[in-house]
Amino acid sequence: MAEKNFRPQHLILFSTLLNQNFVHSFNHLFSLIKLLAQFLYFERRTLPLDTLNKLCKVYEVLAPIHADAGPAIPWFNQPGKGTLFELSKSISQLHAEGKIREI
Repeated sequence: MAEKNFRPQHLILFSTLLNQNFVHSFNHLFSLIKLLAQFLYFERRTLPLDTLNKLCKVYEVLAPIHADAGPAIPWFNQPGKGTLFELSKSISQLHAEGKIREI
């Protein structure tokens, strides 16, 4: 998420859904699922093309979670500019604390 002269927006996520871009439980980066096209298009998330058809996990947020939000930078020949959220804790930690559940 780091970009020159970029400061992330600090926020707290409440009742919502998170889409985990990769299936590793230590990953802290997510796309917030919204009914806005810019958050749903694969190319806006700037992931390698070989991840397009890989399994993604979706989590429901059950308790407030601290996160930083910022634009996805252009990478992997993708334009970026979607929004990524970096969570303050890992999925394993949040699940153990009862703050999220996989759906």
